[in-house]
Amino acid sequence: MKRTVMGAAALTGIGLALGACTSTAKQPAIQGTASATRSAAVTPSVTATPSATMTPTPSSPGQAATGHLELFTRLHAAAAYPQAAGSSEYDQEGTQRELDVTVTNIGGLAGHQITVFVNGTRAGAMLVSSTGRAHREWDTEHGQNVPSAATGTRVQVRTGNGTLVASGTYTPEHAWRSHPSELAAWM
Repeated sequence: MKRTVMGAAALTGIGLALGACTSTAKQPAIQGTASATRSAAVTPSVTATPSATMTPTPSSPGQAATGHLELFTRLHAAAAYPQAAGSSEYDQEGTQRELDVTVTNIGGLAGHQITVFVNGTRAGAMLVSSTGRAHREWDTEHGQNVPSAATGTRVQVRTGNGTLVASGTYTPEHAWRSHPSELAAWM
């Protein structure tokens, strides 16, 4: 579920940078998306290829016409762990579901298990590292429990005794793609 997010402004910047390049017979050909001839200027060719295409239907935002659902949320700190931050991605295609959760800045919980809940249903636990970070992926394709989610579903991360560490609410992932700088800040 790892994706590279690049906004239109960044792609435009690449196109402008490539457009400024020239190549002569004495210079080596430029590799990549630009093409060059021996005596002509470089002709830039930037093609944006998104990692997934979202075509929402009116009845279910985030649900593609092909039955592919991609959701994302930032995880916000709870009062008991004010430095906590993180993110969660949910991906469903047909009956296969994937869940990816990362929580950072929870050094006080190093060595302890924290539990992830999706829509109130326990997904599983993850161990907090000595650096205060916990990350785990679950996938039904590997026989793991991944609760169903939809736009508006709440994700919660709790300690073993039930104290809330961080939480968030899923929105369609394409909404984050329109603001890649926000998404990149949480990856």
